[in-house]
Amino acid sequence: VDELVDDLAQLEEVNEAVILHTLRARYESDVIYTAIGPILIAINPFKQLRTCSEDAVAEMAARAMQIGDEIKTPHILQVVLAAYHGLCAGESQSILI
Repeated sequence: VDELVDDLAQLEEVNEAVILHTLRARYESDVIYTAIGPILIAINPFKQLRTCSEDAVAEMAARAMQIGDEIKTPHILQVVLAAYHGLCAGESQSILI
């Protein structure tokens, strides 16, 4: 089992035990965002993480907006930018938290 797979849909075997094991391994590595297809799972780390710092998010957003750099790992900013681009394209958007 690739414990740090970014998208649970990429797992060869998908069941409750494998999903929970993968989420636990990512959480213990301070990787709190995990995708499952188009859905983002976020686990509260109860501490500050560099990937969630104001500077890190600003840097990712600037890269994504200025040069069209795609955010390759699951992150809340992916959801925000997808909704923003959809709105700009005239598509209705909704985000469930």
